[in-house]
Amino acid sequence: MSLWKNKFTEADSADTKLQQIKKDIRNIGNKDFPFLHQNYSVSSRIPCTDFTEWIIERLIENDTKAIKLLMFEIVKANPGLGTEGEWIEKVVDSLLSIKWQKYISLEDNALNELIAICIILSKSGGQKEFWLLEEINLLINALCVYSLEINPEAFKKLILKANNFINGMKKDATPSWMDFETYDTSILDKKSHRLSNNEISDFLKSKSVGSRLHFFDTLTYFSDFGRTVASLFDSTVYNTRKFGLNISKTVNELIESPVFISPLKDEQILKLFEKTELIKIAETLNNEVKKSWNKKKLYEIITLDSSGKELLKENLNVKKAVVIDSSLNSKLDELLKFKYTVKKYFELLCFAD
Repeated sequence: MSLWKNKFTEADSADTKLQQIKKDIRNIGNKDFPFLHQNYSVSSRIPCTDFTEWIIERLIENDTKAIKLLMFEIVKANPGLGTEGEWIEKVVDSLLSIKWQKYISLEDNALNELIAICIILSKSGGQKEFWLLEEINLLINALCVYSLEINPEAFKKLILKANNFINGMKKDATPSWMDFETYDTSILDKKSHRLSNNEISDFLKSKSVGSRLHFFDTLTYFSDFGRTVASLFDSTVYNTRKFGLNISKTVNELIESPVFISPLKDEQILKLFEKTELIKIAETLNNEVKKSWNKKKLYEIITLDSSGKELLKENLNVKKAVVIDSSLNSKLDELLKFKYTVKKYFELLCFAD
């Protein structure tokens, strides 16, 4: 559930809504620029949390002004050369003028999620066509949990625009686009794409956009880096954090995921701890330790009795350590296959106008 749901009435102004959200984030934002992340340079325009839910609520209220005020707060520390950030209002207007429903319909009225994500991505200031190089994975990871239906005729026009753009970039020998594939109309053969009876997607649909992004980052942490165990606090990539995450919130949501379970094997647990951490735990238990001992030896000493096992369990809980539940591999594969199937539609939406 949103942090900001049902706090406002029709009589509340956009300024009132912005001041309320400012109070809500007072302990997580930058001191001078409260809507930005306190651990990153304000020039990077990194929000201190995931604002998509708040934007969705404003979209439902048709409160464009409040959305523009929020986005101005996000870009004002680095408004761009020769501007004071006024460009963000035009970008928001441009995104809101697109008839997204002309191209795609999403389950659970998730179209507002798509629009909210695009609004946050617009803080970069570039054309949305360039999202294909990096940011597009955020849109795909957030929305691939929904069944969808496309309008093939409308998408034919998007394919034409996209291919002209990509071929133009290749003609100019733009390095980032030289290996980028153009789109084939064969992806329009199937109009409707359904994902049903998948408990993972059902879980993710009930969680925030930020938690979905964090979820897919964690899967990447396992698959691309060959890890068998992960701390949810350490399993996000910079591109996702740049979008805006309150990691404490997303960790608390994802710890309930059916996919992630607590590590049970000794070798999995050992990988989560540095040697210095294990020494500290052992000393807390008044165990005599030698600096020459390796992690396995320290672990054996700690787990000799129930008090040591309990202290280790407490430390694991702090780390929010997880492994993938192998019993759900088939459902996970089903979701990832569906994501691959629909990803090109979200890519092509970067060319919608």
